Amino acid sequence: MKRILFLLLSALFVPGLYGQELESLIAIMQNQRKFPDFENASDEFNHGHASATYDYQYNTVPEGCARTGLQTGGRKRDSFADKFKGHWAGFEWGLNNFLDEEQTVSREGDAWFMDLNTGRSWVINLNFAQYSLGFGTRYAGLVTGMGLEFNNYFFDNDLTIEEVADEIEVVDLSALDLVKSKLTTTWLRVPLIFEVQFPGSFRHKRAFVSAGVVGGLKLGAHTKVVYKEGDDKKKDKNSDDFNINPFHYGITARIGYGNSNIFFDYYFIPFFTDDKGPKLNPFSIGLSLAF
Repeated sequence: MKRILFLLLSALFVPGLYGQELESLIAIMQNQRKFPDFENASDEFNHGHASATYDYQYNTVPEGCARTGLQTGGRKRDSFADKFKGHWAGFEWGLNNFLDEEQTVSREGDAWFMDLNTGRSWVINLNFAQYSLGFGTRYAGLVTGMGLEFNNYFFDNDLTIEEVADEIEVVDLSALDLVKSKLTTTWLRVPLIFEVQFPGSFRHKRAFVSAGVVGGLKLGAHTKVVYKEGDDKKKDKNSDDFNINPFHYGITARIGYGNSNIFFDYYFIPFFTDDKGPKLNPFSIGLSLAF
């Protein structure tokens, strides 16, 4: 009889206890749902008197609402992506030569000695500094900076040049077993470029065009002659002014996609100073890899 009474009491009270525990568990779960899932959910917030929704999954902010730098979608939104960044800093390699008064690369008359082997006459530019100024958009702005320009002009004839009594003299090297003869110049240059980028999600996926002016200050110049004597290889290097203009300026232009582009530079100032050498204007064209 006692055993039967115990079973009846258990049947009455145990379900009630379990029911209270279940209700408490459901309430706790409901409270937890008050906090959004920052990976995939949308959170509502007030901006002024309007209500807006921040989409945590796609990391977007409605127009009229300011960014707060929230950690969303597993990463922090980078406001730097909204800034304009041009294409100047980087490494450039190409070919260089001269245009005469008839805008040709053929050397005639008193300019014959500056006939170059264009395939070996390389230009290397190291643009180490850049500053970009956007026009209120990430797609257009001005670019400036600094860079170093190294020009190598390989003579096509067996000769070199030297400065004697403030005049350029041609030295005949036909008697030597000549390997190469070249003139090298080094410049510090500063550009001012206007650039337009075509809309794209990321800078490295945008096409762009740019054009502007560039000026250069000569840091040095030298000639180098390499020749053979028997089994030995000899080198003669001569650093001098060579009546080269200490400053020049011109135009620069670029067209490219992402971090790669084709560049073109042309200088209005002749290579040699007035009445100290033939009137030749330097130009270069090549490929660039921006940082």
